Amino acid sequence: MNLVYDCIRFCVLIISLAIWFVVGVAVWIPLLCRSVASFSFAILHSTITGVGVTREAAMLNKAVIFYIDGFTRIVDAIRASASSSDEQSDEQFHFDWLRLAIEIGWAATFWAVIYATLKKALHL
Repeated sequence: MNLVYDCIRFCVLIISLAIWFVVGVAVWIPLLCRSVASFSFAILHSTITGVGVTREAAMLNKAVIFYIDGFTRIVDAIRASASSSDEQSDEQFHFDWLRLAIEIGWAATFWAVIYATLKKALHL
């Protein structure tokens, strides 16, 4: 019975990683572009005003590790579910629908602009 459970869990892991491979990169590239642009403007602002860029640097770092972090979280979640029993986590899970909608909206807009630009440039 344990072997069957492990095989099912392994299949779930592979499917989750495959989905993240596509969906993660589709969200990561726009996020990275936005973060780099924001960081660049923050550097410009910092150079002119002397204000630090600690917050923007932290946001850029989060954007850089976003994609790899997704794979890590998937593996950690599957591994944790294998080692835990029916005990509930002390952490309270809060799903931020608004943040998710904004990020997906940004990614969709980014890719729509890229598509329209390429379509016009290549006369498709």
